[in-house]
Amino acid sequence: MGDVVNSGAVPENSDSSSSLQKIQEAWYKNPNVAFWLSYQLKFRFLSVLRGDEMIQYLSGYKPELLWRNLEVYECWGKPFKLYLTLAQYDMNKMGFKFSYAQVERQKQKENFNQHYKEWITKYDFVIDLDSENLEEAYNDALKIKKYFDEHKLSYELKFSGSRGFHFRRINLPYSDGVEIKYKKEALALRRRLKLTTLDESVYDLRRVFKLAYSLCGDKVVLPLSDYEFEQLGRWFKEGKPEEVNNY
Repeated sequence: MGDVVNSGAVPENSDSSSSLQKIQEAWYKNPNVAFWLSYQLKFRFLSVLRGDEMIQYLSGYKPELLWRNLEVYECWGKPFKLYLTLAQYDMNKMGFKFSYAQVERQKQKENFNQHYKEWITKYDFVIDLDSENLEEAYNDALKIKKYFDEHKLSYELKFSGSRGFHFRRINLPYSDGVEIKYKKEALALRRRLKLTTLDESVYDLRRVFKLAYSLCGDKVVLPLSDYEFEQLGRWFKEGKPEEVNNY
């Protein structure tokens, strides 16, 4: 992502005395940030968790669409989180765009709920590691990373912005029952690698996942290079919790 972020923390030039809401607005209105968020949303839906309300089926594949939806659903000035669908959809085959009009949108949601499987083209395999002890989640992530690297599997690894790490294998073929297959594969990995922080609740077709470069509180959901991931490991070994907390 170049000069947009270099750590999981919101950049230092953010006013530390500002509210989280102001930090979010400044972050998401940054054109570079908005570009990389939108880039991930081609053929996928954006979901916004605003308070305890999940707003689904939004378009965000261009920065202008992302900003418009955050405006329409009155997200500015309120805490919110951004997610993408693990499924990719054939939007042309679907044949409609979700309306902002409440009555029409409800009808479209009912139609989507009946037929969404017919429109899925790709589906991502993910692993969600989550623990109150971040080092414990890191150790599990290290095992999985080594396993994937040894088997030459492509993947995205990111810090979740909170208590763990996410692995995501992107744009894999979709077939009926693939979410059941992926859950079995994840549980097999848990047994093989003796994982202790695997969240097994994420395996369903409607699942959404945190959007890379979005915010989780005042932390960035950050894709990690090999070097960045190894640096976290060195900090854990050296007993430097302040570096980890500021990451």
